[in-house]
Amino acid sequence: MNSIILDKSEPFKSYRLNYLFFHNKWADKKLNTTIKKLKYSENFIYFVETMNSLKEEVLFKSRAHGIRHNEKTAIIVFCMAEYDQLNFNDFQLLLIAALYHDVGRLSDGLDYGHGERSAKMIDYIFSKFDEIDQLLLKIVMHAHSEDDECFENIIMNYNCPKCEFSRGLLLMKYFKDADALDRFRLRDDGCDPNYLRCDISRSLIPFSKSLNQLYKNI
Repeated sequence: MNSIILDKSEPFKSYRLNYLFFHNKWADKKLNTTIKKLKYSENFIYFVETMNSLKEEVLFKSRAHGIRHNEKTAIIVFCMAEYDQLNFNDFQLLLIAALYHDVGRLSDGLDYGHGERSAKMIDYIFSKFDEIDQLLLKIVMHAHSEDDECFENIIMNYNCPKCEFSRGLLLMKYFKDADALDRFRLRDDGCDPNYLRCDISRSLIPFSKSLNQLYKNI
């Protein structure tokens, strides 16, 4: 089925994603190697379909925390899922979190509590997961704007089943890193590798820098 997508020069609704995946002549070898890996992933069709189903009207309207940031965070999540071989359910959950984690924002500042507000809104925007995954989606969205020390309290406050605690904590770490990796959009030293939680996140720093440089030009 991937060949059906790859036969189309512009399968995405987003011109930025079409350029990145199908028309990119960027000289950065690391960027192109990673994008090629994503294109030929068995999850690429789902990625295209999910990105095309994005409800732009609910997004926070901003250059810093709007659709461009959501797209890049989604791409970084896709990379994490491929390189760390996350299961499909976890990939789905992180991808939806990437698209809608900032819908509760009121400003481009620190905006304390915007993750919690986003979590409260998600059922009205997306509710296709089963009960547990929908709960974990809310937890991940809530936690992304909170300090790591709050993670366990957040997961307990949502009455998450104990058997899902370790999965929830891991997903929070992946997603907080994915969001942080796109801070290169704000400044060249925007993401401090010492604060990243996962090994894959540190390895994706060059990719994220190149991705942001490309996005500045499209």
